[in-house]
Amino acid sequence: MRQSVYVQRERFFYYDIETKIKDNTKQVLIENLQAPNFKDIGDIISEVKATGIELNMFGRKRRNSVFDTLLETIILDEKSSEKLDQHLGEVEQLNELLVQSNKKIYRYLNNSMLRKEHIIAAFLVFLETQLEWHADIENILVDVEGVTNGFDYLVSCSGNILGYLLYELRDSKSDGKNCNFKIDDIEYMNGFLKQYADRDNLMDAIENWKYSEIEIIDFNNVKKIKFIDEGFDTSVIVSNFRSKAYSRSLTQKYLEEKFGSEQRALKQGLPDYMLDYVQLREFERIFGTNNDKKLILNIELYKWREAILFIKYEASKFLRKQQSKNNRGNLLSLRAYCMCESLFFWRRKMMRYVENLEKEEAEFIIKRLTFSMSTKDLIDAPFINIDGELAIVPSLAKEIDITSALLSSFAVLEESNEGGLNFKGDVFEERFQKKLQQILGVKVARLYRKKDTVGEWDIDLAFILDHQLFMLELKSLNQPYTYKDHARTNSKIIKAINQVKRNAKFFEDNLDIVRDKLGKASDYSINSIQKIVVTSSTLGEAGLYDDVFVVDESAFTAFLLRNEPSISLKYGGVIESFSSSEYSYYEGEVTAKKLIQFLQEVPSVRLMRGQLKIESDNSGDIEYIRQKKVISDFLNASHLDISEIRKVYHKIDVKNFVNTPKPIYNKYKIFKNKTEK
Repeated sequence: MRQSVYVQRERFFYYDIETKIKDNTKQVLIENLQAPNFKDIGDIISEVKATGIELNMFGRKRRNSVFDTLLETIILDEKSSEKLDQHLGEVEQLNELLVQSNKKIYRYLNNSMLRKEHIIAAFLVFLETQLEWHADIENILVDVEGVTNGFDYLVSCSGNILGYLLYELRDSKSDGKNCNFKIDDIEYMNGFLKQYADRDNLMDAIENWKYSEIEIIDFNNVKKIKFIDEGFDTSVIVSNFRSKAYSRSLTQKYLEEKFGSEQRALKQGLPDYMLDYVQLREFERIFGTNNDKKLILNIELYKWREAILFIKYEASKFLRKQQSKNNRGNLLSLRAYCMCESLFFWRRKMMRYVENLEKEEAEFIIKRLTFSMSTKDLIDAPFINIDGELAIVPSLAKEIDITSALLSSFAVLEESNEGGLNFKGDVFEERFQKKLQQILGVKVARLYRKKDTVGEWDIDLAFILDHQLFMLELKSLNQPYTYKDHARTNSKIIKAINQVKRNAKFFEDNLDIVRDKLGKASDYSINSIQKIVVTSSTLGEAGLYDDVFVVDESAFTAFLLRNEPSISLKYGGVIESFSSSEYSYYEGEVTAKKLIQFLQEVPSVRLMRGQLKIESDNSGDIEYIRQKKVISDFLNASHLDISEIRKVYHKIDVKNFVNTPKPIYNKYKIFKNKTEK
């Protein structure tokens, strides 16, 4: 394991002070500098960086650093002064880049022939046309990963763009519900998307800087930004791509179990009824099957689920109606491409769809799912306020992942341990315990002991295999995506590592308790002890850290099921997976020795790292030097360089696939009839 991902703790433990710093920055900084345990101003700089309060994200004027006036009241030693000077230089450079970016986009918007109050409506129409193209199955067949990543990019950046527009146009009343736009207007928004791509890269660099290190280089009047902390950057990218791969594998698993072995599909190619089935199965996996009546923000969980299903249903119905009957004609209007209705309309229909949903509950849910500048993206909040009415972008709304949307919406509750989400961890423990017992054929149990005057010790799951004791700490975590999300995840992993070490020490010293709980005789020998942290979210780094193995559920489950990491090859419409065939511990029954070998390597993480390469992106005004994914998960067999693949998958044999005539049916079936039942 690259320990730098987890060791640099200071930058990840800022959440307790974030609000305090924002509320009274100067006083807090002085208090920290004068505190008896103050050692290094670098700690305070890390905390302030993480909040981002020194940067003017939207403005067109430079913002002064919070340290500027502080320097008048404190005296620093030479080393601390150098660190602070370097930090202030970085802040000044980033603020200047933000100012230039904001001015550029502002000028572009001002040159539009569109009235300001119509810009957001025009952007939503443009977004829908682009999403429909990316969702077209014929385009997916040409480039599976490229098109699906393009769809994902539009979904993720659309929220950032909409947030920017809401800020920039905050003095203009958003309208345009009934405006019929010209082709030139929509093309203009396409140009705006390209303009914003530069800013999106800059925001990526800034988010990385908040929790890590970047270097800003001025070379021949060209700005270059290099992501210095390759370990952190790589772990973020690996985690994100592994999350997508895990989602695809779960989709395939659910479909094969329900519809047969040949029903293998990409989400964008699924008919609605299959997509809904997949999402409901995933919802049950995360939230359990007996928790529908649990209260989340005083509303039963099933009502949240059904409310999102209602939005997806309305979006799909609207799309079918507009596309099949060509109801749009030559119109390029918001009402032709997006659903735009009153709060009364949405509330009334939602109450009809969701059983026993009260008026106040419907309004609360709709408000919670309405986009604002503080919202992460349109998947979390699909409703957009347009002059008093609520619009949804149907191609985006129909793809909302129920589980992800709710987890994201409730993320703040998870951080505060309020709102009734604690049961999610119990569900994770139950499903993992069941999986271990079924596959290993051993007793798996919780270890718990409490002494009133001393304390309590808790191991989520423990089992003995081949005279070796394995003690597991399970962490049910939201899947991270942004750098901030990953910083939060890393901080929780560090806490989990410390927690399992403390608790395991007690049971190591009291093995009689362990033997009794796991059904072993008092003289049963335990030759060694392994401590493991297992996360529900996919990780970008795994292995041994501080005498504790760190691994995720995805990789652990694949090992237990003997599913070696694989890569997919595409030949026309056929997609087939090939395993790496180089890890012997995936063969035969699971033993303690094989399990430890797996935990030391976690091949799926290593192999994904091998698909990355440091590259330079000079497509915009600023050149970015960072890790990029250069080997796709879906390789085109018709022009395949096998030697490149074998740099990562050393023993993979794909010649038979390339040289064998393809069957008429698609092994990885992609449905063209999206209304098929």
